[in-house]
Amino acid sequence: MRNLLLFILFVSVSCKKTETADSLPYDEDFYRDSAMITDEVDIIEESYSDVFTLEQFTDQFTKTVVPTDIDLEEPRKINVTRELLKLFDPNEFDCGCTPKLKEKIRKMENNGYLPSEIRKNIPITLEGAHLAGTGSNVLVHSFKLKDNTGTISDNFFNNLSPTIENYNSLNHLVVLNEGYDNLYYSMDCSGYLAGVIGVVVGVNSAEMKTSAAQAAKITKSLVVIKGLLYSPLYQALKNEGIFNGNKVLRKQVLASIINKIPKTYNDSTQVLVDSNYEVILTSNEGDSSFNGKAELKGSGAYNFIFGNVNSTLNASGSIGRTSAFSKFNTYVLNKNINDHPLEISLGEIRKIIEEI
Repeated sequence: MRNLLLFILFVSVSCKKTETADSLPYDEDFYRDSAMITDEVDIIEESYSDVFTLEQFTDQFTKTVVPTDIDLEEPRKINVTRELLKLFDPNEFDCGCTPKLKEKIRKMENNGYLPSEIRKNIPITLEGAHLAGTGSNVLVHSFKLKDNTGTISDNFFNNLSPTIENYNSLNHLVVLNEGYDNLYYSMDCSGYLAGVIGVVVGVNSAEMKTSAAQAAKITKSLVVIKGLLYSPLYQALKNEGIFNGNKVLRKQVLASIINKIPKTYNDSTQVLVDSNYEVILTSNEGDSSFNGKAELKGSGAYNFIFGNVNSTLNASGSIGRTSAFSKFNTYVLNKNINDHPLEISLGEIRKIIEEI
């Protein structure tokens, strides 16, 4: 059983306490009956300020103006814990457990297996909006317009931005931000088996031996990340993130905003951009397992930017040098955390371009 427990865990939480429960009710209506998210963003003085609700988010997102060749799916309201149970389901994350062990896992008291670190940091009533397909790409590349009368438009999807092609959410994801609850958790098949054997009742030695032998052969891993996903448009306007020091890319993105705006709007038109979105990213499609420890290296004293060359997660979506993730599920929980949406005139954007 040597090296049976091979997993990497990093959990960072602020002093703010959240309520959790030790067990989940076995109820298929749990999705619909869960309490709504109660955390609210501060209402700011700008006219663009609002309080986040899933209903409002869904309504605004589905009205986004997109090219006709993009099939924009409506965000699906979900219970986060239920989605995580699917992620860790032995049939979804198949690590070679025997059929009997899989059955025991799925019949656990809490409706399935979730590591304790996940349960204690994700309230069971937490709800979010699941974005399918290109949803997260559309979300972070959208903006609104406010004309001279104060009328605010629906979202415009800036499909002209050079950051659209080969978009990787990890390039704009920040965790370990002070004053914000974060979660980073990763596990391979050996770690998964060790975890379930520690909590599943009635696992005999034969099941354990057979499952361990299979798990050792399978190179798969999963990851759960809770952080702040920043808008590339916002970062370009603020000269932050990957745009800090990259004048060419920044200028291209700002120019794409101007080119996307209909000619009927003048330079006094205000461009409204949300700063960030509180999200949970998950994947159980890592292509290889961890063989030893992985180090988390930050890009500063108080934050950790995925996509930085010194970070554990690099721009291609890999963890360390041994596990790569090509596809993530995106769950939106809130927006504009510890920040304000940006309101800037079209004329001011032109001036910034001239000064770059």
